[in-house]
Amino acid sequence: MDDAIYVIDRIEEGIAVLMCDSGGKMEIPLSDLPSGAHEGSCLRPCERGFALDEGEEATRKRRVERKLNALFVD
Repeated sequence: MDDAIYVIDRIEEGIAVLMCDSGGKMEIPLSDLPSGAHEGSCLRPCERGFALDEGEEATRKRRVERKLNALFVD
């Protein structure tokens, strides 16, 4: 099974644009993704298509927050 992580970059007219950590890009109907998927969701491939990885999403959000805070420290 592919261990890549995909992130929903944007949703346009019911199509989710996924960006892979390896640099790939794909477009998938939002209806084919798990319930609750949104821009910024992290997804892992599975037998049924994709599964949400909420832990990875939270980790990435914290990393971005730390970087932003470091930029704007007085």
